[in-house]
Amino acid sequence: MDSSILEKIEELRKVFDANRNKEDAHHMEAYMKNHFKMYGIKATPRRQLSKFFIDYCKSYPQSFKVEIARILHGYPERELHHVAQELLGKGYKRNIAEDDIHWITEFITTNSWWDSVDFVAPQLAGAYFLKYPEKRQEICDEWINSDNIWLIRSAILFQLKYKERTDLDFLFTIILKTCHTKEFFINKAIGWILRDNSRRIPEEIKAFVKAHGEKLSPLSKKEALRLLK
Repeated sequence: MDSSILEKIEELRKVFDANRNKEDAHHMEAYMKNHFKMYGIKATPRRQLSKFFIDYCKSYPQSFKVEIARILHGYPERELHHVAQELLGKGYKRNIAEDDIHWITEFITTNSWWDSVDFVAPQLAGAYFLKYPEKRQEICDEWINSDNIWLIRSAILFQLKYKERTDLDFLFTIILKTCHTKEFFINKAIGWILRDNSRRIPEEIKAFVKAHGEKLSPLSKKEALRLLK
């Protein structure tokens, strides 16, 4: 890693530290169940404050951005983790490589919580599987057979942005393989993606919930049918 990018990372940290809000940090840390330290910088000002850094890094190849993201993930403050995710997502659809799934999996399982996974799964894994659909079955099988709830959640949510490109059969199969759990973050993800698809194909979602309602958790069913009459 060259010294110029390390200096730029330190500049970013100094900017965030100068804009620290202790009161907001306390509330934000509590909201995140105290899993992470926070500067107390909310999303919109965070993106404004980090724009100089993202712009500086945008010309680097994706492999170098991954290394930068790893450094940012090494700090305790959650806002730096979010900058890492935004850096990885910048222009990613134009630069997808077949072996990217390794670092995508790494960032799903590093400093994991719903806020990071809900970016990486649809934005990065989702883009990856559109380019390499032949990898989808193998990788998702690995994810859902793991004991990592965030990999399982990612297998459920990677199609979240697909809209009409959603492979419903694949989605329904994943749901039926993962719904036998009391894990909140998995059941919430199932309900979320079913609800999101209900905006576009309500009858298909109602039919799925009716056919498999005894297998789905009450939370998943409630979320899935929230927009349906």
